[in-house]
Amino acid sequence: MREFVTALIECSITMSVLVLGFIAATPWLSKRYSAKWLYYTWLVLVIGLIIPFRVHPDTAFIQMSTTPDYTQPILPGNVANIVDSTIPTNTPSQELPAILWFQIGICLWAAGLFAFIVYHGLKHFRFLRMVSRWSEQPDKHLNDTLHKIKTEMGITTPVKLQICSCISSPMMIGFIRPTILLPWSDFSADEMPYILRHELVHLKRKDLWYKSLVLFATAVHWFNPVMYVMARAVSSQCEISCDAEVVSKTDIGTRRQYSEALIGVIKNQSRRQTAFSTNFYGGKKDMKNRIFSIMDTSKKRAGVLILCLVVLGTLGTGAAFAVNDAGSGAYSTSTPISAQEQEKLNQQTKEATAKNYAVYEKYGLTYDNKTDSFYYNSKLVRYFSDKLDADGTYNSFTRTNGVMDLKAVRNANYELTGITPVSQEEYDKHTESLKNALASNKQGAAQENGSVNKTGGTASTVENETGDIVNGSTAASSEGDPNYVDNSLNAYLDYGVSYDKDNKQWVYGNKPIHYLYDEDHTTYVDESDSTAKSGVSLEVVRKSNGQIEKLVDITN
Repeated sequence: MREFVTALIECSITMSVLVLGFIAATPWLSKRYSAKWLYYTWLVLVIGLIIPFRVHPDTAFIQMSTTPDYTQPILPGNVANIVDSTIPTNTPSQELPAILWFQIGICLWAAGLFAFIVYHGLKHFRFLRMVSRWSEQPDKHLNDTLHKIKTEMGITTPVKLQICSCISSPMMIGFIRPTILLPWSDFSADEMPYILRHELVHLKRKDLWYKSLVLFATAVHWFNPVMYVMARAVSSQCEISCDAEVVSKTDIGTRRQYSEALIGVIKNQSRRQTAFSTNFYGGKKDMKNRIFSIMDTSKKRAGVLILCLVVLGTLGTGAAFAVNDAGSGAYSTSTPISAQEQEKLNQQTKEATAKNYAVYEKYGLTYDNKTDSFYYNSKLVRYFSDKLDADGTYNSFTRTNGVMDLKAVRNANYELTGITPVSQEEYDKHTESLKNALASNKQGAAQENGSVNKTGGTASTVENETGDIVNGSTAASSEGDPNYVDNSLNAYLDYGVSYDKDNKQWVYGNKPIHYLYDEDHTTYVDESDSTAKSGVSLEVVRKSNGQIEKLVDITN
């Protein structure tokens, strides 16, 4: 549903621009192109409004998304991102208001759509009741005239003719059983054939179905005032094109007679109307335009070019917005947040960290929210690891400024029973396994399963079943090693990312990478002073098959 609403908003905005542009160009176009082609060009725009989904190219004028989540630009504090125990970047307290407003918006849109349809449905029903009550059968002469014109036009569909004094101008109603309504029967012998032929052209072109599509498009976009302007413009073009069909291949005298027939109904203002009918008289301004069009005998070109341009414009409206595909069909976002919101997110993440490690407090491991540090018996912890289950899910972190290394103790059922110190030898073995894993990961294959949070020379990582670090780096493995190379972002080397060996930092577009977010794959943060001030923040966009498509700069 979110995808539909996003597409609907995009469509409503971009198509409004096309609609207004086409309305503005119509006076110029009508002098050069036939009214029929302009009329059916409107149909392209109407269908484009009813079907809001578009193909989104890589380049866009506006970045847009519906996901209520924030892409968090800073992940504070070296806290591990762990499978099945991941600290979420978006907490329920952030997501709830966005979801709530989204649901309210959906309900308002649905209520407006329902009210619009019910209103016009009831109005049409009342109109039909009025017609049924006050209509009279015409005399045989009128029926014979109608039958004769139908035969000339090749129409075989049964058409009923009625006189209804409650209407002010001729019209046609009925999708299945079409009926032509006349406000009175004393039209002159010259006027009547033109009036009947006009309404039969509407029938032959199935204009009632066309008008229903316009009404439905207006219902879907009921909140957009441009749609009501469009509906009137389409109705006006419908009548102009119908007039052009009636007077096609006639001389100037016939056109003058037809214009006089139109003027004959101008003295009567519209009293009762339904959206599901044709409209012989649409107002004085429209009548003036119609008469000018009728009397214009210049040769007009077919509007194939205009039609094709509008089709391309409608299909190309997706270029105005870029909705990042996260791979599963959901929309992701890189919504910028203020410093206050960022601080709030950081604090919530720290609170989540404290909650995540609260289980270890009774065994002596405590978390200091203010300094984002862990202590064990008042000593700063450098390394901690806890194998949570038989599948190899680990909870761990590394702090290079710590002085103590720990690991959790669990029984055969993986129930936590205590915490025990790790020897320097065991810690060094752990660091060596990290270096070996990084060396075998130069192509970034392991990038598909893990997260890195590099902060001032430290990193939080995800471990594999054996406890080896398969992704990321720690200061313990890089300090004092002149040949050390960080391979944590190797998976993105083909997309503009490179590693600066001299400064030992990842760069993108000649700028150090401060933050890189790849949903469900990697989160990388370098919070060194220089990088935090001048670094670039990136978000990874993946295709539906999971392959990397591009990197998007979300620094701003």
